[in-house]
Amino acid sequence: MSEDDDGRAPRRRRVLWIVFGLLMATVGVVVAVFLVHLVFGRHDSELDDVLAHRGRIAWVGRRVLRDIEGTSVTHVARTSPLGLALASRDPSVAARATDAAGLQVLVIETAPNRAAPAGSFLERFAHFGIVEGFRTLYLREDLVVVERFELPRTTDAERSALARTARLILGGSIPPRLSQFPVSLRSPFSTEVLVLVRRSGGDLALWRSARSSSLASGVLTASGVARQRWEAREDTVGGAIPDSLPRVAVEVALLVEDGTFATHDPGFIDRAMDREHGVAYDDPSVWRYLLPESAERRDAAHGSDAFRALFRDNQIRGNGFERIGLRLYRVRVVPLASSPATD
Repeated sequence: MSEDDDGRAPRRRRVLWIVFGLLMATVGVVVAVFLVHLVFGRHDSELDDVLAHRGRIAWVGRRVLRDIEGTSVTHVARTSPLGLALASRDPSVAARATDAAGLQVLVIETAPNRAAPAGSFLERFAHFGIVEGFRTLYLREDLVVVERFELPRTTDAERSALARTARLILGGSIPPRLSQFPVSLRSPFSTEVLVLVRRSGGDLALWRSARSSSLASGVLTASGVARQRWEAREDTVGGAIPDSLPRVAVEVALLVEDGTFATHDPGFIDRAMDREHGVAYDDPSVWRYLLPESAERRDAAHGSDAFRALFRDNQIRGNGFERIGLRLYRVRVVPLASSPATD
């Protein structure tokens, strides 16, 4: 072998190593892009599903939202009338401005809006909070999707009648016909109605809920199911219905979904929940939940602990956060009326 061959061999090896290094770097970039698309692309697809066919929506943040089928996006400037209203500490100001703008849904980026005035609409939602007059549809680390949420307009007397009706049905009375309720209680309103029985000390004895198309139909169904539950668990509730019913308060409330989690990361779930929130899942047709004041939720230090308790209660083995097809939600309770104990 000549001296020239001896000199070219190391150079060829160096070239081969350089080519190999460039090839591995290219592979790394491709893998990284794939992973980013896998994670964020899936989440963007979910966001598209949440926002599709929503009409006009508002985007509050720095990014520019691409077009989504059936949706027209308005980007809100901080100095615009709506932007100023959303920076208000009074939720009614934000609600009125949203209605005046003809909007139902708002998409709020979390990072840029955490610097909004403390206690303002934007600041509270940027920290995944609760704002009167709105509910959360979708929760992601970088954004939340919220919508206007109002109850049907009813009088105090009409709401009190719901609680009295629930008490009568629990006691065994024949349920009234739906047509006997006021129009306001029969008006279309897709919701989940809760009937709760509360002991004299304030602890919950039992509760049942029913999804329905109006407040009245929900109370009729949930009260009947709650009576069946009471009959099956007389010992734990406190005795037979005729003896115990006068000593308990009967309440009617709504169980409101307050955000689907985009990710099932326990750390994010903990950051996005407070003590006013219960937890729920569907899998995909089975709906289970823990109320905010249920014993399991009270004993859970964090939102993720509440989900673990819910998984255990419903025999979900292994890591429920990784179960395919499981959708996780925050829920909260909106009280409507109470029928106090009579004894």
